[in-house]
Amino acid sequence: MPYCDQCGAKLAAGDAFCDQCGARLDSKSFCEPVMEKRKKQTSIQAVYCEECGTKLVPGAFYCEECGTPVPGTGKTNEKTNQDSFLPEGLDYSLFWSSEWESKWEKAVGNSDGSEVGIILTNLSELASRLEAPESEVEGVINRYIAAAEKRGVNYYPLYLDKNSVWPENCISDDVGCIVDVLRRVIDVARPKYLFILGDETVVDVVNWDNEGGTDELGVFSDFAYSVLDTTSPWEGQEFDLTEALRVGRLPVSKADFDGFRLYFENAEKGIGSLKTLRSFGLSAQVWEEESQYEYERFRSDSNDVETSPDADIGSVSDILMWSEDYNILYFNLHGSEKKEKNHWSGEGRFNGERLFVKAVSPEIFGEYDVPFFLGVEACYGARYIGYAPEESILKTAMRNRCLAFLGSSITAKGASLPDFRCCADIIVGDFMKHIVRGETAGDAHVMAVEELIQQSKSGKKGCLSPDDILTIAEFSLYGDPSACTGKNKNSGKIKGVFKKAIRGVPKGIRVPVPDVLRAAKMYLAEVNAEIEAQIDAYAAQFLPFRPDDDMQKNSIVFSQKTYQLQNGRLFNKTYSFDTELGKSFVSVYFDKNGKIIETLESK
Repeated sequence: MPYCDQCGAKLAAGDAFCDQCGARLDSKSFCEPVMEKRKKQTSIQAVYCEECGTKLVPGAFYCEECGTPVPGTGKTNEKTNQDSFLPEGLDYSLFWSSEWESKWEKAVGNSDGSEVGIILTNLSELASRLEAPESEVEGVINRYIAAAEKRGVNYYPLYLDKNSVWPENCISDDVGCIVDVLRRVIDVARPKYLFILGDETVVDVVNWDNEGGTDELGVFSDFAYSVLDTTSPWEGQEFDLTEALRVGRLPVSKADFDGFRLYFENAEKGIGSLKTLRSFGLSAQVWEEESQYEYERFRSDSNDVETSPDADIGSVSDILMWSEDYNILYFNLHGSEKKEKNHWSGEGRFNGERLFVKAVSPEIFGEYDVPFFLGVEACYGARYIGYAPEESILKTAMRNRCLAFLGSSITAKGASLPDFRCCADIIVGDFMKHIVRGETAGDAHVMAVEELIQQSKSGKKGCLSPDDILTIAEFSLYGDPSACTGKNKNSGKIKGVFKKAIRGVPKGIRVPVPDVLRAAKMYLAEVNAEIEAQIDAYAAQFLPFRPDDDMQKNSIVFSQKTYQLQNGRLFNKTYSFDTELGKSFVSVYFDKNGKIIETLESK
């Protein structure tokens, strides 16, 4: 449609409204839900701002000059108290403009050494989920943007229900479409951080088929947003995280506006304020040696990790609540997918019997008084989908001074001994190490993933295994990815990088987006009976039974599968069995001669 049917004015490609008369056009540049919403909101839309007289961009929700809401868009004509918190000099409605490309390129180019990030949410869905007025939710975000700017991070809000960046035929709640939107933004100017606000009902998560050998239906992950790629990570492609977005998410609960507000109030005060670091570590007794190895790399003094069952929920609560100053928290405990098992457990083994003891539960963080960072290796350690705050340690922690939280959405695996250090041990251990060194949470997370990749490729395996990929996919960061203990050590160092990438380069520059590693898959296989017997005898030390025992006699639900990796160099035998916490796994990697390469246990 080159000309307007209403007034005959010539149109630009992708226009949704005529620039001369304001008539709505038959454009496909917006997704259908957004088009329907805007059709209702813009039927009597003004052409000029009532406050300053500036001509309005067709389809804009706010005046680009003074920020006054546009009549007919569903926004009030009166400025709210929240508007006064908008940072001066930042174009808050940048992505709502039809000229967003030039504005975004200019914004990043003029960052003056500050780091740049995007706050991503669907504002109307977020407000609906929180059961709060949209203006109040927006006000909380505005205040936080102003606070982040003071510490050297310029956040720009990208609201899925209010932007002009949509590709054709896009659906606002589809992960693939959201990734396409982010790719468009990245192609113009690269931000460093992506802070997602809302649970899966507001901004959806990827649900990949699980090919990590744990028989679970899917892997819930935000990794697709880091690498801007929704394809399953168990396919074949090389890895490069150099350009990966640093992604964090703030999950919310139904009707919990107070929890949403509290995170931002605590983050505003807590980020950068941890002048003295005090660490606390707690491990299942059976993993003490590996946990101690990780802990020694970031502990603040000579204290060792506590162990459970020696420490139970009562003693752990006393330690954390009465010390009042532990702000680096590390946990290597068991988690569970069972709804009623909302805690993390320690484990001891006595006379061949497993003893599980409740060690950490949501109420421990119910009134925590110190800003803190937390890393947990437990299975389902970061569960939040479908859980109320009192059922999720993650959700309770995030509304009670936790600044950043790294944990797994499903079954996590790690080693018992430092010699086999792998998967969850590396992701969480290295994350905590980099946090203590002053890196932002987003940088610490990506650095930990890079360490896992490097160790797997250069170690005994010589490649990434399906369990490595599972670990990368399932461990996500929660909270602001720009959060750090002290002053952001990178702020002010990136001005030259942005100048090189943006300024003086012809418009339309494409910043490369990263590829995601696609590792080898596993296929069911058979091995020599003698070798399999050797593997079974070795695995017995990690199991509550011998694999050749009479399972019916032991009343244990048990299965075992042998796989061969696609690269042909390694084999894997995975044992699964039920415990009071749910299904548990032991995985043994070995070569064709039966040499043990790596052993993993579910957390």
